[in-house]
Amino acid sequence: GRLAGLLLDLGRAAATCDKVEMRFTMAYSREELANLVGSSRESVTRALGSFKKENLIQMRDSSVLIVSPDRLEQLSS
Repeated sequence: GRLAGLLLDLGRAAATCDKVEMRFTMAYSREELANLVGSSRESVTRALGSFKKENLIQMRDSSVLIVSPDRLEQLSS
């Protein structure tokens, strides 16, 4: 849904011509992400956990790597 789309937008903004991977530093708290996508903090936390479990993203501290942009794109539409 909307969270997948937001993650893709953030990843695309961070990607440069010489850098293919979509890695960025998450500047938003779970609460702020929830407000941005019109959801609850709990739903955002569950969705991010699901994305990690399905290997769509990898997160370490505030660093996010989009592993499978194509699959995230499908979820966002």
